Amino acid sequence: MIPDQQVVGEPEAQTGFTYDGTVHTAIAPTDASPVADGSKTNAGNYKAEVTLNTGYKWPDKSTRILQKDWT
Repeated sequence: MIPDQQVVGEPEAQTGFTYDGTVHTAIAPTDASPVADGSKTNAGNYKAEVTLNTGYKWPDKSTRILQKDWT
């Protein structure tokens, strides 16, 4: 039997960071969703990739990988 999956909200990326030599995090990882490329030091345009751990799903009931643009 497959257990019910817990619904988690889709994260929103923070944007508009200004270069100041420190690491900025647009999307932080959680227990439900690891994040690739969610933190950077240099200015630029980035795309974070948010996946779900086993046992979780998005509000639309999918488990798709999300890509979120941030600057």
